[in-house]
Amino acid sequence: MSDIEAGLGLKRKHLIAISLLVGNDHDMNGVRGIGLDNALHFAKAFNEDDILNRYGSFRVINIFLNHLKYLNVMENIVLYHLKYLNKIWLFVHFLLL
Repeated sequence: MSDIEAGLGLKRKHLIAISLLVGNDHDMNGVRGIGLDNALHFAKAFNEDDILNRYGSFRVINIFLNHLKYLNVMENIVLYHLKYLNKIWLFVHFLLL
């Protein structure tokens, strides 16, 4: 551990945050879109006392943004189907006239 601290300037909590970001044996996925380089930059940006609190905030924001993307996709799917339902309704209405 002292070699890692001396070589990279990372303490134990920094390594925990990096493993949470890139994935580990408990969470193989980590945070989508975050690789080792980004996780290392993130960890080095904060001191050991703040790193896990900052990770928690980052994770919440990331989950929120992923849900927004999902809602946008769902909205596009609904609009796509409504467009065709409108065409079907116009066709049926035309047949009934």
